[in-house]
Amino acid sequence: MGTVYKLAQAVWNTSVDLITKQTSRDCLLETYLLYEEIKAFSAEYLLKDILTAEMTYIQSNNFLLNDNNQLNLSDKNFESVFISLLNNNGFAINLKDNDYSSFDLLTRLYMLLNLNHPLNISSIATYIEKTNISNYQIPLSVKRLIGISNIINKSDRKLSKKSSAQKPDFLFTQAENLREQQELKYPAKLVILAEGATEETLLPVFADKVGLNFSSGGIQLVGAGGKNKVAKVYREYCRQLNLPILVMLDADAAEIAEEIRNELREIDKIILIDEGEFEDLLSINLICRAMNSYYRIETVIKPEDIKPEISMAQSLSELWKKKGLGEFDKIKFARIVADAIKDKSDLYPSLISILSVIAEMSGKTIN
Repeated sequence: MGTVYKLAQAVWNTSVDLITKQTSRDCLLETYLLYEEIKAFSAEYLLKDILTAEMTYIQSNNFLLNDNNQLNLSDKNFESVFISLLNNNGFAINLKDNDYSSFDLLTRLYMLLNLNHPLNISSIATYIEKTNISNYQIPLSVKRLIGISNIINKSDRKLSKKSSAQKPDFLFTQAENLREQQELKYPAKLVILAEGATEETLLPVFADKVGLNFSSGGIQLVGAGGKNKVAKVYREYCRQLNLPILVMLDADAAEIAEEIRNELREIDKIILIDEGEFEDLLSINLICRAMNSYYRIETVIKPEDIKPEISMAQSLSELWKKKGLGEFDKIKFARIVADAIKDKSDLYPSLISILSVIAEMSGKTIN
């Protein structure tokens, strides 16, 4: 395993040297990115994944993993045995020769593992910034690297007074400010787990109308691909993430919601849409305006055309056929509605309540 890391390091750093024509190397940007990863992801999950990888599976694993296949952290020799395992697999980690003692055990081990073969990310970020590449052609993730690299360069004097363990924490605060200013999505602050595409399309647009920007707030919205997959995805995320998770479910998923509540972490919350489905949270006037504007015919849909006794999705599905608009497509419908939203007045109080929960969990407020 260490050989693979070493080969990747050699290929990356040599390529960067050839491209940038620089010989100096600084791994502080990579150190920060690893720290950010640990803030979002469980270090225990990441290290366990390494231990159970085929390349590192040797007898020592019987000591490092307990009977429940969890890390055996109760043993005081865990750190030294783990380092021995890595060193037996091609690493060269010296516990005495590092400045990460103030990190907790798992974070320290993950940092030592990855920084044993550091990558020169800073130089390539600086090189991209100095080339004549159009700003529109640079991916958002690369823009973020350039921004953090610039912060490191501008904060050189402040950083020089901090220990190796203090520097990433300082940079994390700066990276959050950068995310706020440039809507860079990361560092992540909150994960919203919803059933599907309608929520993915509309929630960020609705949030914007109350002054809550998902990209600048680090709010990550994930569609589970249907209500029957939500519980499974939630369990996976609980094992993997340190971030709070907000689960959103339609009213017909009450049993699934109860199942999740029995496993809900203290930092997580669950919302069951009492009105029915997410589409039932939409203003009828907004729907009519959106459809009529899209199809350019003012009398396509009237408020009285929508049946209040059945779900909005079912009513729209029947209405689409009646009006000769073909099969009702939830994703297309969501995009049409998103383009038609004007301001906060288009949002029902129940929807604003949901946005208030999102804002609270991400440390924000709404207008």
